[in-house]
Amino acid sequence: MTRLLAPAIALVSAALLLPITTVASGAPVRIGTGSKACTLGPKANCKGVKARWGVRFHGNLKGINLQGADLTGADLRGSNLSGADIRGARFDHADLTEANLSRVKAGPRPGARKRATATASCWPNCQGAQFNDSSLTYANLAGGNFTDASFELASLMHSTLSTAAAPGIYDGASFYDAGLKYVTATYGSFQRSAASGNVTDFMYADLVYASLGGSNFTSANFTVADLAGSYFKDTSVNPPVYWITAGATWDNTVCSNGTTSSTGC
Repeated sequence: MTRLLAPAIALVSAALLLPITTVASGAPVRIGTGSKACTLGPKANCKGVKARWGVRFHGNLKGINLQGADLTGADLRGSNLSGADIRGARFDHADLTEANLSRVKAGPRPGARKRATATASCWPNCQGAQFNDSSLTYANLAGGNFTDASFELASLMHSTLSTAAAPGIYDGASFYDAGLKYVTATYGSFQRSAASGNVTDFMYADLVYASLGGSNFTSANFTVADLAGSYFKDTSVNPPVYWITAGATWDNTVCSNGTTSSTGC
């Protein structure tokens, strides 16, 4: 019995040593170290803060400056990040469930060297925010510019990516193997984006009037998705390019012309 308990005790002991910054009964929550530290709150200046796997905060961060910050593994469930500046920030493996990310400023840090991209048509305005393997369930990203961002393996179920009042831009973004079930992406621009992979799931997604031209949706699942009024051709390049849906799953999918199909749109 002692031998069986020893590994468990060791794991608990190791977990207790992790530097978790969390919300504590109204006390200020400070993250980072030395000159690169800040107290979390609305319009806080947290530029360049490094706090990997150590942040747990569920409050108001409206307008916060997170330029170049590293919040890998952060728990920001339910936080209000509306209007935040996240240019150059990293949120890999972060949990942003029910977070409000409307009107955020995304992309490389001002003055940062812009990285090359295979999609020349988005240069030099590729944004490049990183949300790989993050949880963005119920998050609000409407109105944001996420051009060339990466949402690979991310969970975006029930999230709002775009609305008629606040269209979102995801041109050139990567959603490889992302969970997009029940997302609202009306009037969103996903031109030349990559959403391929057997796990990429658009089941029940609302893509009404979305721009999907030139995107790669190979093997994606569009079961009961609504694509009414959406555009499958990108005319911003010459010659125009259509979306790719080889191997995609169709079942009671509403196509661009309003008809329902189980064979393809």
